[in-house]
Amino acid sequence: MLKIICLLIFLSALSVSAQTVVTGKIVDSNGEAVPSVIVKRYIAGHKMRGYTCSSSDGSFCIKAEIGDMLEFSMLGFKSQRIEIEGGMKPLIVKMSDDAIKLKEVTVKSDKVHEHGDTISYIVGAYANGNDRSIGDVIAKIPGFDVDKSTGKISYEGKPISKFYIEGLDMLGGKYGTATNTLPQGEVGSVQVLRNHKPIRVLEDFTFTDDAAVNIKMKSSAKTHWVTSWKAGGGYGSAHDGYDKGRWLFEGFGLRLKSDLQTMLTYKTNNTGTDVSRESTNLFSLDELMGEQPKSFIRLSVPTASGLSRERSLLNRSHAFTANVMKRISEDSQINFQLVYNNERDKAWGSQRTEYVLTDGNRIINNDLSWRSNSNNFYALLKYEHNSAKSYLRNSLSSDMTWLSQHLSETGTHSHAQHSLLPVFDFRDNLYVIRRYGNTLVSFYSNNSVQQRPQHLYVDSTKQQNLLQRFYFTDTYASGGWKLGLLSLSMKFGVKGLLRYLTANAYGLPDSIGTTTGKSHFGYAKLYASPQLEYNSNDFKLSLSAPVESSHYKYSEDTGRNRLDISPSLHIRWDATSRITMNVHGSYSVEPLDFNRFYGSLIMQDYLYLNQGYAGYDVAKSKMVSYSLFYRNSLKGTHFMGRVSRSFDTTPYTLSRKFSGEYIIIGTIPVKTNSNSWNSTLMYQQGLSFLNGKFTLRGLYSHTDLKMYQDGSVSPAKYNALSTKASLYLSPYTGMSIDYSVQYAYDDMLPENGNKSSFNNWQHTAKIIIPAGKLRFTLKGEYDHNQLMPSKYKDIFFADAIIGLTSRHIDYELGLSNLLNEKSYVRSTVANLTKMRSETILRGRELLLTLVYKP
Repeated sequence: MLKIICLLIFLSALSVSAQTVVTGKIVDSNGEAVPSVIVKRYIAGHKMRGYTCSSSDGSFCIKAEIGDMLEFSMLGFKSQRIEIEGGMKPLIVKMSDDAIKLKEVTVKSDKVHEHGDTISYIVGAYANGNDRSIGDVIAKIPGFDVDKSTGKISYEGKPISKFYIEGLDMLGGKYGTATNTLPQGEVGSVQVLRNHKPIRVLEDFTFTDDAAVNIKMKSSAKTHWVTSWKAGGGYGSAHDGYDKGRWLFEGFGLRLKSDLQTMLTYKTNNTGTDVSRESTNLFSLDELMGEQPKSFIRLSVPTASGLSRERSLLNRSHAFTANVMKRISEDSQINFQLVYNNERDKAWGSQRTEYVLTDGNRIINNDLSWRSNSNNFYALLKYEHNSAKSYLRNSLSSDMTWLSQHLSETGTHSHAQHSLLPVFDFRDNLYVIRRYGNTLVSFYSNNSVQQRPQHLYVDSTKQQNLLQRFYFTDTYASGGWKLGLLSLSMKFGVKGLLRYLTANAYGLPDSIGTTTGKSHFGYAKLYASPQLEYNSNDFKLSLSAPVESSHYKYSEDTGRNRLDISPSLHIRWDATSRITMNVHGSYSVEPLDFNRFYGSLIMQDYLYLNQGYAGYDVAKSKMVSYSLFYRNSLKGTHFMGRVSRSFDTTPYTLSRKFSGEYIIIGTIPVKTNSNSWNSTLMYQQGLSFLNGKFTLRGLYSHTDLKMYQDGSVSPAKYNALSTKASLYLSPYTGMSIDYSVQYAYDDMLPENGNKSSFNNWQHTAKIIIPAGKLRFTLKGEYDHNQLMPSKYKDIFFADAIIGLTSRHIDYELGLSNLLNEKSYVRSTVANLTKMRSETILRGRELLLTLVYKP
């Protein structure tokens, strides 16, 4: 019978030249026939296009095409894959024994499906009528955190590495708009892809603890444009010089086809939401380089830490995004991305800065009035081919910013300042990988050109002109070999950098030093990065030892050669299917900071001057860390604890020199040793009986640092502690209760001075009560901030919203800052400085909002 079936299949396949019929026999390690083995046929792109089972004598027969992949799997045996080639003879497939992996067992609950490293959360089980965007729902799921201001998603305390919609990466790192705007009602499930490797050719070569998110849309959402519309208007009290009228508008459209994805958005408002932050690159991976030219000119913005930006941001924001992804084949796609942001902001406040000195502290107390206008244009064109045998990505991008700022200060120092800070950045990124059996060969090239013609004007009497031109390249070739459970890779490459800097300052006294200069700095690095990995079912080890041979050249000297090595060891043990432990140790040589190679003083603002230093020694650091993860997705339990200890040696110590009315910031060639402790705790627990979630976070750091002030060393110890506990409950449909309490503590203890410490408490609460088609929302916030040893500042915020739901339109009438709080004050310490910042707040506001649901 099997022969007859195979003959019929063969005859039906004659009309398709690329098709063939694969036959063979499956045996075990002893040569005995293995019946009931599942044989799956995969076409390019990991899509299954057919399957069969082996008969009682181990024989099988399946139709396939050249280039397809056959997978042979059966419980208790290791899976095997064989690629189909032309003219294949009958196969003899030998199956070897394998222990049963618990993590491959599929388990389900009403809300969660877990299969291996993929966890699926059913959106409908977490969402209610109060949730509009998918980000609102993800924030409720245990293990997740969502920063609503940017749309950034973290899983188990770590930012996600990829954001997919239907398995495709249309948005890249700029996925924040989708998080905050994609209607949750159109989403079926949210998948977490643990230990995710986005490049398929690397799947069994390397290990990773990265997690990605995949949004699975409902079937109905794939047949039409998914849209959402929101508009509002109102009135509010405001500081002099700002609008009293209020408005907002948001439009969103998403179209999903099998070979084309399109997402368009436009957002504008003056209600305190900086929508440009949603188009920030939320993960960079290897697409962004770590070395960037320094922004020397920086004007202080009157903001206070710990305050929600929406409470104080007086803005006019416009943001447009267009994302198109065209699938060329099962393995290839082309992406186009366009982002334009216009942000006009105003802010008022005051700052009291106290510099801790051995001969008496210095105090500056100023009132500030600030405004800015920023335009940003970003465009990306990317081609990507991602198959089991090869990978190719090439992306071209342009990122251009035009920023203008005005800052007026009155008090200890009264000045009017204006800065122009354009940045023009162009990049090309090419990455190629090819696999030959158990061998990998890859080529990578990242190239960037950047220009910064920037200016600062102070009181029409002082002026700073800067021109920076920056070129960077990183190109390497690498090979990888897999030997059983071992993987060995070697990377050889070259890095090059060239920075031209022209700096001219006018109106400064000659006594403080040189204020004009022209220089350039560059380097060429040859590097090799050997890496050895051992990867078994539950134990993974990675050992790497990057080596760099560098030649650095500053235009004012003869340059210097360096040879550096930075070994690291990472061990991961999956003790059980739910418990993972990591140990990491490293000795690292920090990259040479090219930004401090310049000869003239450069103005940061009217007060601060930056001073360069031409030194070629580098900082070195020894670090060891231990982390523990526990997860039980079905019960909603996620725990992460990490502690690290580091010892740092710095050849150049931060210095601060007071020269008349100026403060000169730089470094001096004095070696200092410092050490620090850092610990992080995250615990989340789903509360299924109340459809809720409890979260506890903690962060502690201790650091010993030194600074030179006016030529004298000033050691100090710093401690910082931040803890937050939050509780979300939904006792019945449509009702929700949010409460959180946060405590922050930081202190500074100079070696020859008194300890300065500040405590800050913040309580926030939100309750939503449904009443038929009506919905009542009440929000409250209480902050208890320590300003001085015996002085505290209390502030209360209250907001209220009444909503009406109809078939196609939701109405909301909101009143914010009911108590009409005028300002917010908070104190902090850092670098032998105590600072108290006060920010003027948005006044009481009334806003009517309409949300249209197609």
